[in-house]
Amino acid sequence: MANLKVTFLSLLVAIQSGVTGKNDWSKACLYGACSFDIDESPASMGGTIEISGPVSAISDITSAAGWRILNCTDSTNSQTIRLACVDDSKGCAHVFQGGVEDTIVRLPIGCGSGPFVRVANHWISDDQSLPSDMNSKFITRDSPFPQVHMLQVDDVFENMTKVHGNVSFEINAQGDLKTGNNLSKRQNGSGFTNNSVTTNSQGVILFNETLNCPNMAIFPSMTGAIDLSSEYNITVSMNLRGTMNPPSITFLSFSAPTDATIQGSFSMTLPLQGTVNAIGEQIANMVLPSFLIDGIVTVNPSFAVTANAIGLVQLLTDFSGTIDFTVNVDNLQFTYPSNDPPATVSVSIPSAPFDGVALPGENSNAQFGLNAILQLVVEVSAFTQFVDLSVSHNIGFDFELDSTPALGNNEQVCIDMNNTFALQVSNSGPFFQVFGCANSQINFSNEQSIISDRLRQFLAARLQFFERKIVSVVLRLQRLRNLSFFSEETYHDGNV
Repeated sequence: MANLKVTFLSLLVAIQSGVTGKNDWSKACLYGACSFDIDESPASMGGTIEISGPVSAISDITSAAGWRILNCTDSTNSQTIRLACVDDSKGCAHVFQGGVEDTIVRLPIGCGSGPFVRVANHWISDDQSLPSDMNSKFITRDSPFPQVHMLQVDDVFENMTKVHGNVSFEINAQGDLKTGNNLSKRQNGSGFTNNSVTTNSQGVILFNETLNCPNMAIFPSMTGAIDLSSEYNITVSMNLRGTMNPPSITFLSFSAPTDATIQGSFSMTLPLQGTVNAIGEQIANMVLPSFLIDGIVTVNPSFAVTANAIGLVQLLTDFSGTIDFTVNVDNLQFTYPSNDPPATVSVSIPSAPFDGVALPGENSNAQFGLNAILQLVVEVSAFTQFVDLSVSHNIGFDFELDSTPALGNNEQVCIDMNNTFALQVSNSGPFFQVFGCANSQINFSNEQSIISDRLRQFLAARLQFFERKIVSVVLRLQRLRNLSFFSEETYHDGNV
């Protein structure tokens, strides 16, 4: 029975000290600008959102602005908040400047599921009761009791009017995947080191077609399998700019510098004739820590490995073979979609063997396409739209065996085999003003011919009394070495 094992080393996401959390809750946002920072953690990327606009468009209902929250939940942004001004000198009145409705306000920790909401409505509460500690405080001061206000808030920014003018924002988020065996605090105290993303899958069955015949002790099967292991060191960086009224993304820049090693093999046994159509066989899948500014932007990275096998076997090729592969990706650098500066990468594919044994019948033919896709997918969701940004490493093999009669009751066998490796960044579809449609940027693409050699007299024995002599052939193939960036050369080597 095939043994499927998928292992991912523990993943923690870290960000550089330039975007670590630095919220200052002692300063109110009363001057047309405000920011909120998210610390990195095992469950979250780190980053910063900064909003800016007219002075009356952005305000604050934290203690820094003199407010005390009397009733608020942290489970949603859409709610009615009960609050009172406890210190007029800190700027409570600012939120009413130009009218409180459609003002964007900063929320305190523990209130709301995101840092910023818009005020949809305001009124004076019928319930003017205060907590006992506030009552005693104002009795001692012999001061008038503060008025209790009600603010209906939400993150439905598309319902905002432009009474206060436009509010824009910029978001920077980053997560590092570093090689390491232990979780440790950085020397400067900001962030963590963490392990690379690693997969290890052995004997994953891609297809298994069995011929069930009566009175047979052993049923022949047409099978295909993949072994694959990989190690990735990736840094995910995202920069977004846009407006909150109207809700829009006007700029996006995505990068994921990467070093990777991919190793594995495809194997096939073809004793039968028939078709194979195995698409999207999942080998591994991992959800990585995300970045969330609720109501505005969510960034959800994930890593997945899938494999495909498509083939047609006519008559009996009786082929069995294994092709090994190793791919090294060094210092992938790109900026998508601008490609400024231009993308760079170094790719090498060391030599590896292909072993095959066959006893093809006359006029038999086998054609197969096999590939494995290792993919980082970053889903970006903003307001009411989303797009998937992906970095794909695609390893593929095209195989064809063709047997035709030759002179002297011999068979003439032609084997063609090519492998491809492509590395591309893409977006899944339109996204506000950033993408008009699905698109891609090819960072590396190469096709090489592993073997295209006519194997004359593959079965040297003449057919006598319907008996054949089985001949095994082992092909040792020298693979492409030290590919250069954007190489367009085709390499032909490997002889019987």
